[in-house]
Amino acid sequence: MKSIDQTWLTADGAASGSGIGALYKIEDAIRGKPPDERRAYREAHARPLLSQLHAWLVAQLIGP
Repeated sequence: MKSIDQTWLTADGAASGSGIGALYKIEDAIRGKPPDERRAYREAHARPLLSQLHAWLVAQLIGP
């Protein structure tokens, strides 16, 4: 199983749709939509990814 840092920071993560690339795909999907639709889509799709990223960043600060 890959660690979250590999998922977020490598091309594999972007290609699998689970890293930073996934956030860009979300933004591409909502470009041109009204603000309320963009917000709802981000809440449903980006929030879980950003929660994972936040957890990883906190773990990096705390360390082993």
